[in-house]
Amino acid sequence: MYTQKSIPFNKSEVHYSIQKSSEKGVVFYHGDGQNHTAGNSILELFPDQYTKVSIDRPGHGKSPFLTGRTIEKECEILETIVGKEGIKDPVVIGHSSGAVIAASFAMRNKLQALILLNPFFMNPRKLFWYLPASLLEKMYLNQAKGKHNPNAPYHIFGHGPSVKLADEIKKIYVEMLGPLGIKQFEKVKDTFEENEIIEQIHELQSKNIISKKEAKQFEDRIHHLLEKLKG
Repeated sequence: MYTQKSIPFNKSEVHYSIQKSSEKGVVFYHGDGQNHTAGNSILELFPDQYTKVSIDRPGHGKSPFLTGRTIEKECEILETIVGKEGIKDPVVIGHSSGAVIAASFAMRNKLQALILLNPFFMNPRKLFWYLPASLLEKMYLNQAKGKHNPNAPYHIFGHGPSVKLADEIKKIYVEMLGPLGIKQFEKVKDTFEENEIIEQIHELQSKNIISKKEAKQFEDRIHHLLEKLKG
């Protein structure tokens, strides 16, 4: 039986659902546009000996919007709830953009396991911006490195969106710029930061390579694609 709770946080509050059992626990952190119920079916895979927690991220479900929301603040939310419920070395599961928070939590805390489901890092290489080498060495990088270690405590599943992202962005570049698109795509393929792409588009416009109308269309297509793939 799950109990609905909330904690005060940064002049706001955060709601979460919990089935209390023991110090051994699993915590689910969802992606954008979802709520704590997104973790229900996953948490049910764990034995009842685990305390099971699923959190409504700020601005989702029953948690009000948090002014100045950052990765660090959301990481503090996880730490606060885990501490309040007396969970020791939890299993932490992050989905999509919630995986960024889960990965950051792993950098600061001792875990039993870290599981990232379809993590939204834009590009697998960007994972290295969030995690230290000591943690990456323990991970099961089933596609990013092509190495399989099913006994590793940390797991990443589903790099499909990252591969799809590269293909879709490359397609837009070629359609908007023709043969020049391949060369321009090579300049951003390691990060796929939207701001970097927008700056590149503005530079192309300033050099009269594309018109103002084409630049706007280019920007809109990139923005729509990135939002769609965030999950």
